[in-house]
This record gives sequence, structure tokens and C-alpha cells, in this order.
Amino acid sequence: MASLNFIDSPHQLSYYPFGLYFYNITPNAFFLGIGVPIPQQSDAYYIGRNQIHLVWDANLNDPVRENATLTFGRDGNFVLTDADGRIVWQTNTANKGVTGISMKANGNLVLHDKKGRFIWQSFQHPTDTLLPGQSLQLKGSSTKLVSRTSNWDNGDDPHSMKIDVQKGLIMYQKHSGKLVPYAGWKTMGLLNVTFRSVQRINPVQEPPPEDIPGPGKPGPFYVLKQGTTTYFLTLGFTNQTRRVMLKKNDKTFTYSFLRLDSDGNLRLYIYAEHAWEEIYYRYWEAPYAFFGDTVKECALGSKCGTSGKCDRRLCSACPRSGGSLPDPYDYTVREVRWVWGANLNDPVHENATLTFSRDGNLVLGHAYEKGRLIWQSFQHPTDTLLVGQSLHLKGTGTKLVSRTSNKDSRDGWKIFDPVQDTRRLLERPTGNTTYFLTLGYANRTRIVLLMKLDEV
Repeated sequence: MASLNFIDSPHQLSYYPFGLYFYNITPNAFFLGIGVPIPQQSDAYYIGRNQIHLVWDANLNDPVRENATLTFGRDGNFVLTDADGRIVWQTNTANKGVTGISMKANGNLVLHDKKGRFIWQSFQHPTDTLLPGQSLQLKGSSTKLVSRTSNWDNGDDPHSMKIDVQKGLIMYQKHSGKLVPYAGWKTMGLLNVTFRSVQRINPVQEPPPEDIPGPGKPGPFYVLKQGTTTYFLTLGFTNQTRRVMLKKNDKTFTYSFLRLDSDGNLRLYIYAEHAWEEIYYRYWEAPYAFFGDTVKECALGSKCGTSGKCDRRLCSACPRSGGSLPDPYDYTVREVRWVWGANLNDPVHENATLTFSRDGNLVLGHAYEKGRLIWQSFQHPTDTLLVGQSLHLKGTGTKLVSRTSNKDSRDGWKIFDPVQDTRRLLERPTGNTTYFLTLGYANRTRIVLLMKLDEV
């Protein structure tokens, strides 16, 4: 972040570790948000405020300039005004009985009346994050999460997550102006979803070690309670609730949040604390991710497309009937940014086969017409011909085109398996191998000898 300014005022606008901040990513474009610090040192007594995790924003798509003002008026309205006097954001709580504003222990910024009732709260206006106790609703102001473009760009990202009463809690990607579902938990009649964090403290606490870091004599702040912490979603229906387990930890963690990140993955972040020798460590970590824990990571984005199945970084699967999500609390990847398609003009039916042959040919076979090939890689050579593969005068396989270099082999095919391939070498039969080209003409063929080896 280019700059970060903690808002200090007579009103209680912070509650450790949550604070209200002005920050900017680019010059003279400032945002108002709630954040939690990212510790920059492992020292127990210091937490830097030069970097934060943002958990809520007021003006995410409408930054203000220098000399903007944030005002809590006598009429009870909380207003962010740009330098030219334009109202950029407000709580719309004027003359509604608001008497105070405060940050709660759970990170909820609230405007309340004289009896403590909440008139407005940030929990009802989520951006890309859910804090423990915060909900998404089918209707109202808290209907969805929308991810940021990146940590350095506050613009809306194509990824979002919201409730669909017919489908469940679904993640969407904006594609050609349309929202296309790509993952989620399916269930009918869902009305609300709440992120929960529950600590269970062991009734018997073992005595802590004598040497606990801290100023002078250690106090209770430095002693971590022994127990477990469970993170889950509560799904609310008309007459019942259900739980979706995210993560269970064998330690107690006080702070956490669930965020839809810019890559489209839903991640759980927890504030971890532990002591090692004379140093007390604090840091944020992500022990759970939807793509990685609930489903395989390679189902995210363009890694495996709609198949959603991977094996050793390679994608493979057979088509699934329909395009709907599978069983409740499962997922599917329905559409991604396509970069290539094998059979765009010749779709296959259920039970079609995708086969990687021993000769290196990748073949998509018809479901009901045995022997009919919808597509095969042998008909689309790049810079290589495998045994049995051809070049043609006309059609798709007309030429070989060399690569620019051989230096870049990211996520390449596995060339040698030290167990399987060695066994094949030992079991190889004796004989010879001849390599040649077959030249095909209208009424005859000719052979061009390339090489003959005295081994198979």
C-alpha cells in the first residue's frame, strides 16, 4: 500500500486488532476501510500498521482525494465527503435515533441508539470478506461477496459468491457480461449463510512453561488457552439449519475471517500465535481453501476446465450428464475462460471416452458409435511426429512448426518414471527397430529410410 492512516477519534473506532483506516494504493485515491494488521516483526510487543488485511470497505469503487472528510454528524449520519464537497458514501442514518458509533470486538462497525440497538452496521454491507458471526442473505443489503481485482487494485473482480434459492451458495464468474457459476455448495431453499468460529477450551489447562516472553513478568495475555477451534458455515433454511465444516484446529485462535480472493478461491485466514524460545510469533495463515481442501486445487480457474478432475497435474475426466451441480455440499466447475476446445462443432454425449493411447495419441471417442473418433491429437501435430502420425497435403495436420526454444517447460509431461520405465527397459525384447517415412501418392506409396538400430 502506498500509505495507511489509522483513524483516531473521540469515538471508539477501533477494537484490537480491528481499526478504521484511510489507505491508498495509487496517488491521491483514498479508500475508507476496516482492517487488521499484518505483523512485520516477530517481537511480542510490536505490530506494525504499515500493512493490513482489509475486511471491509466503504467506497471500494469510488476513491476520494486528499482533504476529503469523514464526519459523524449530530443527526446521526456517518458521511464520507470528497474534497469538492461531493458525498461519496454515507450510512443514511440521519434522524433515525443514532446516538453513538463504535467498533465491536468482532470487527463490526455499528451505529446505535441510546438503548444500544444497532441502526446500521458494517456486517450488513460485506465486500469480499465474512468475519465470524457475519452472514450473507438471500435478500437485502448483504447478498453477496465480490472479490478485488488484486491486492493492488480495488476494482471489482469477475468473481463473486451469493445465495441462489434454487442452487445454494454459489461462486460466480462474470463472463461476457453474464454471471456463470463455477463452484459452490448446492442445496435447495437456502435463505442465509453465516460464518462461525467456535472455541472449546480444555477444562484442565496444563501449566505454561516458565519462560514466556513478555515485558517483565509474563501476564495472561501471553498464555494461549489450550483447546480447539472449529470453523464452519451455518446454512439457514425456513425450518432448519445445517453445518458445512471448513476446518478444525487443535489450538485456540481468537481472530479469523473468510475471504473470496482475487483468484476466485474462498480461503479461511486465522491469526496464529505461538512462542519459540524467547520470541513470540504472530502471523496470518490460510489453513483452508475451497479449492485445495473441499475440492482439488486444480479444479480452480482454467487448470482443468469443466472436468474438475486432475491427476499429477494433468486433467482427465468423462463428460457428466447435464450441467448442474452435483449432490448438496459438493461442487462443479461449469465454465471458465476457454483458451482451446477439441470438439467445439461436434459435441459428445454422456459416456463418451477420452483415452491417452500408448502411442501418445489423445483420442475423444463417440459414446454409442464404437470406433468413431470425434477428435484425436494425431490430427493436430505441433513440432513432432510420433510413430504412426502423419502430415497431409490438406486438412488439419499439414505442417510442423518448431518452438522458439526448449528453455521453458513449465508443467510439462513427465518424461521418465524411474520405476515403471526402468522395468520396461529390463523387460524389452530383442530384435531391431527401423525408422522410416511413408510417402503417400494417388496410387502408390514410397518409403524413405531414416535409421535402423539393432535393438528394440
